[in-house]
Amino acid sequence: MTILLAIKYAIQYFIIIRNRKNIKKESAKPYSHSSVVFLIAISIYVLFVFSAKTSSHVTLGIITLIIGLVIGISGIVKLNKNYHNDLVAYNNSILVTDGIFAIIRNPIRLGIILETISLALFINRAYILPLLCFYLFVNYRRTIVEEQFLIKVFPIEADYYFKKVPRFNVFKGFFLHLSKIKFGFHIENITN
Repeated sequence: MTILLAIKYAIQYFIIIRNRKNIKKESAKPYSHSSVVFLIAISIYVLFVFSAKTSSHVTLGIITLIIGLVIGISGIVKLNKNYHNDLVAYNNSILVTDGIFAIIRNPIRLGIILETISLALFINRAYILPLLCFYLFVNYRRTIVEEQFLIKVFPIEADYYFKKVPRFNVFKGFFLHLSKIKFGFHIENITN
């Protein structure tokens, strides 16, 4: 499990370092900065390492971890030259709305949330719940701030995109996307 997380974060930081030489068009510090989210995640990971008791939730934890890694890595790779771990838009930035972003708006955030939930499932202790709940709240707040930043940078495109693609609901996003591909229209158009 540690190797999978290390591979994901190696890909993430490779892209961040490569993109640092791009010229910034717009940047902002989020309400809950990346370092707060990172510190909470590291705390949960340390608890995981030191409570290496085999849990009955191992299978569910592994499945959740793999799904989180796949979603998160696909988001990072799809953003590629637009990716940064802070709120940054480069001069050549575009609003990415295809690939995994055609299904959900925040695949990287969802991936991180699923990875953290998988660690909580591995730990399988009641004392992890308050930390996990706080972490989920901070992540949600960070998502809202990121979306507000995108509306500031891409006002028309982001507004339209946010109305058409769900924030975290993969199932709804998948079925909406599938209906567009298969039938050429949105499911919501049927009910309106």
